[in-house]
Amino acid sequence: KKVDETRWTLSEQKFKEYSANNRHYEAIPIIMSYDNIEDGTEYLVIMKTEAGKCDIGVSVRYEQCDDKLLITGFHIDKRAIKEQHQLAMGYEHNKKCKCLDGWNSVNITNLIIGNVNQREIDEQRLHENIVNTRAMMNTLMSVPNASS
Repeated sequence: KKVDETRWTLSEQKFKEYSANNRHYEAIPIIMSYDNIEDGTEYLVIMKTEAGKCDIGVSVRYEQCDDKLLITGFHIDKRAIKEQHQLAMGYEHNKKCKCLDGWNSVNITNLIIGNVNQREIDEQRLHENIVNTRAMMNTLMSVPNASS
């Protein structure tokens, strides 16, 4: 049986609005890499969206050498994030953990942030580049050799 996909395309402008409206961030530790737990620890901020919509988890990592905070991902799977959070925390914390209770999780299987038509735009631009390159190559191939 094929699993039904629920897609949500979120414009860049709407994403910026959600981000601007969220003022009370709480960083929740999660493990994103099992190879090196220390380097694999990132922090998740739950970005509230609107009623009936899935909140978005934004994971970040602090790069101490550059003194930068980098966004490493966008997350919509609350269950997976809960497991990653439990790996980052000790048993005592996990027994009573309510860190993700405020996350409004709706069954979204695919989140797109940006222009929903970006793939088609990129394909068209690539096709135009190929056509232009072929035309230039044909022109160059048809020019007689000046050294003869």
